[in-house]
Amino acid sequence: LHPIFAYGMTYPAVVAAYILAMVLLASWEATHRSKYHFDGIFRYVLTSFVVSVSVMSCFAFGILLQPEPLWNPQYAIPITGMILGNCITGVALALNSICKNLVELEAEIEVLLALGASPGQASGRLVRDAVKLATTPMLN
Repeated sequence: LHPIFAYGMTYPAVVAAYILAMVLLASWEATHRSKYHFDGIFRYVLTSFVVSVSVMSCFAFGILLQPEPLWNPQYAIPITGMILGNCITGVALALNSICKNLVELEAEIEVLLALGASPGQASGRLVRDAVKLATTPMLN
């Protein structure tokens, strides 16, 4: 990490590249913790991580910490790592829960769809359970 901290103060692209690598690895890790997978899962997880890290980093660095320079690797790398750690936990738990329930409760969902429920209504309970399960570790 020494070169990143040494050159990162002068070249923000060094810090951005390292954070991008962190986001890619975190997305891969969260994707592969789930027992079940579907096509495009990595893309969805990567998009959610990029949005989450971007919003939280803008808030943390732009409003709360205000480091000089804004991309100071002393702050940017550890705080982004903490944000990603929480993202990995939440996304992995939610993905595992929703995918497992969609596979195991397929017959129940098909019955609800056959009776005229919309896809959102048929899977609403599963989504609520997954969100509840994923946010519990962060709230405790």
